Amino acid sequence: MDIDPRNTALTPIQAACLVAAPLALAVGRTQLNLNWDDAPAYLAEMAANPVSTDLGSLLTLAGSILLIPAVLGLAGIARIRTPRLAAVGGALAVLGAISGIVVATTALVGGHIAEQATNAATAQLWTRIWSDSRVGPPLLIGGIIGFVLLAVGLFRSGVVSRTAAVLVGVGGVATLVTSVGPVRALVVGSAVLTLVAFGWIATAVRERQPQLLATRT
Repeated sequence: MDIDPRNTALTPIQAACLVAAPLALAVGRTQLNLNWDDAPAYLAEMAANPVSTDLGSLLTLAGSILLIPAVLGLAGIARIRTPRLAAVGGALAVLGAISGIVVATTALVGGHIAEQATNAATAQLWTRIWSDSRVGPPLLIGGIIGFVLLAVGLFRSGVVSRTAAVLVGVGGVATLVTSVGPVRALVVGSAVLTLVAFGWIATAVRERQPQLLATRT
């Protein structure tokens, strides 16, 4: 099957997001407050380190938003030989990005709560906000499935390294699974792995595109 270079093209924005999204997540997660389930400890840390924790939340939010055009770019590559798989995988992976947006937004709300005096009332309020979420788990599960499907589509595309395709699946799933901790090394490391995979694909596709255009008949 001939590869149409129009289907392998990453727009400059998509290529930039493939690097910027996991980079923002990796940096943001170094500062993200991971004491989600311990309300007094969570609010105390937010109050003690408002700048760093808010910065971590904002970078995580930015990375999650940038992840949307990034995964759409990956889906565009995967659709070369598996268009339906790419469409479903891309849509579900976007849900995973939205789950990160939910987590980061919730963290920002926690920062505002921490500006008040930490007491039983604020601790109870945070516990309700964090534990009553019904949206996060379905988005997370959808995102995990989406990254697996995208990895399969990229693996079959013939455009990118199969190793890079596997790393997209592993890194994407790990990034979603560790989005709320609890081990910081895994939280940051998963985003770094995704950065390696995404950067590899962005570089390879952008470099190969002129060759594909030149050899197309």
